[in-house]
Amino acid sequence: ALVPLIWAAERASSSRMAFYLGLTSGLVLCAFSLFWLPRVFGVAALSLWVLLALWPALFAFWCHSASSWPVAWKVMAAAAVWVGLEFFRAEIWWFEFTWLPPGSAFHSTLPVLQWASIVGVYGLSLFVVLANGLFASALTGHWSAGLIALSLIAGLYASGETMIPPAEPGDIRVAAIQHEDFASGRLRQLSEQAAAGRPDFLVWPEGAASVSDLDTATIAGLSRLAQNWNTHLVAGAFAASSPISRDRPEDCALVFDPEGEYLGRHTKQHLVPLMEKTIWGGGYARRPARDVFATRHGIAGVQICFDENFTDLSRQQTGLGAEF
Repeated sequence: ALVPLIWAAERASSSRMAFYLGLTSGLVLCAFSLFWLPRVFGVAALSLWVLLALWPALFAFWCHSASSWPVAWKVMAAAAVWVGLEFFRAEIWWFEFTWLPPGSAFHSTLPVLQWASIVGVYGLSLFVVLANGLFASALTGHWSAGLIALSLIAGLYASGETMIPPAEPGDIRVAAIQHEDFASGRLRQLSEQAAAGRPDFLVWPEGAASVSDLDTATIAGLSRLAQNWNTHLVAGAFAASSPISRDRPEDCALVFDPEGEYLGRHTKQHLVPLMEKTIWGGGYARRPARDVFATRHGIAGVQICFDENFTDLSRQQTGLGAEF
């Protein structure tokens, strides 16, 4: 999908035109892929699309400036430039926009996905841009570049296929509840219906329970629900007064086993820029501890919403023994 952008940027009449081509390409990508942003941010979503489109624009600007380079150097450098920009916008920049890295296109392509355990999502993005650069060069008559790209893709799939681990026998049944209004009783009603199906885990959404404090009474009430439903309960909760910082709320997930034992909590680590980083004079409280939870089905890690857009928690929790 990057071939047209690379090809057009190299042939643009000026660096400025190449920049505008990249900006247009980025806006189209964001508007179609992040179509849900207006539901969260309203009209301000347009400015977020523009900020995200800035990075393909800078990439296209660079492609034009390097259009006269030798093919091999140009293709390898283009992949490095893209990943450098991607890493900056996702990990270093204050906005932490981790959406839409090319490597995430393989989220359900198991053979290629295996390589993420070695090179990470940024490594997968490097492969994507490298292959696209080679195909773009093939359009200009460098046919060997296209053959190299095909060989690279075949090698990724073939070697990744051999890396797929065998599936363990047995299923884990998970009931996911999507309803954020705890006070209405609807969440409780949906959970009762789900519990009738005897799930191993019953997972509430982020902030399903709004509580004043993570006190004994709150924990005991949720513990009884897990015990009554005979399931592991992962309860998303907003605590108005956090044990970490008494004057700031905490966005967390409380974990209980089927006997009602409270296994602990995960506190959201990656906060959404503007909305969660700065509200109420400092944003949500963040706890530095990384926890995993021993369940009947193995050691579990928990992540909340924006946490899942980053690689650090997955790697740290796996290092602590998390199996899923």
